Amino acid sequence: MAENMTQPVTVNIDGLYQDIRQLIETTQSHVASQVNQALALTYWQIGKTIKTEILHDDRSEYGQATLKQLSQRLQQEYGKGFSYSGLIRMTKLYT
Repeated sequence: MAENMTQPVTVNIDGLYQDIRQLIETTQSHVASQVNQALALTYWQIGKTIKTEILHDDRSEYGQATLKQLSQRLQQEYGKGFSYSGLIRMTKLYT
């Protein structure tokens, strides 16, 4: 009986690989979905903030100038996604 305990266990490596692969892919898909949801909510909140704090009145020239300055600063730190047109799209997402 002691001899059986010392023999290596045969593992189906293909099955093990497929099980682990499925776990990884399911997790990656879940993470991507969560990130997309978080980004959409963040962009909506940015659009809301811009719409209520900058573009809330009829002074469109002031709002446009402020939005251009804001986009320049955001782009320096966070990249092209925060361009003037990107920020306008975010305000449209809110409305």
